[in-house]
Amino acid sequence: MKESIFSVEAVKRQQEQADLQKKVGLDTDEKIMSARKVPMNITLPLEYKHKLQEYAKKKHLSASILIQMWIDEYCV
Repeated sequence: MKESIFSVEAVKRQQEQADLQKKVGLDTDEKIMSARKVPMNITLPLEYKHKLQEYAKKKHLSASILIQMWIDEYCV
């Protein structure tokens, strides 16, 4: 039985990706996951949501960036 060209290419691409990850030092799934952005849901009173959005708008930043900055500053 012949292998599908797609299967062969998929295996080839997986190996290329693994080689690239090793080259840049991302050889574990944990390191790869830590480099990705992931969604996070939080619950805030509506008033706080509006405060956050207004503050972000004044600073010309997104609320996500502000939260990242606060985590970097306060969660050491």
